[in-house]
Amino acid sequence: MIKYVLLISLIFALLCYILAMIILDIKSKGYFTINYIFGYFLMFLNFLYLSKRIMKMQKINIFFYTYFIRFFILSLLLFLWIRYGKLNIMGLFGGLVTFTLAIPISAFIYIKLGENNGTSH
Repeated sequence: MIKYVLLISLIFALLCYILAMIILDIKSKGYFTINYIFGYFLMFLNFLYLSKRIMKMQKINIFFYTYFIRFFILSLLLFLWIRYGKLNIMGLFGGLVTFTLAIPISAFIYIKLGENNGTSH
């Protein structure tokens, strides 16, 4: 399921990026691209780390401890990127949201394909 989510999210990210480039006439396309990739990559790593922890199902106390460490690292990276990076808020927000939206979309597709084993009736 995790590989399926990653594949669908990558396809979704490419489609959203292409639509953003076509619809929005962005003057600083380089900054938009860098921020979009950074936001997507941040959510990608966040998802991978969280999914591995959930699959292992460690003790609940350790899970919450690692949850706050993960949240702190994510917040620190975002703070440093906003503070010292070449910020394009639309690109960063687009990258962060794209992966987050792709998870329920890929889960829905996975469930629909799972009902008939990926074959048509």
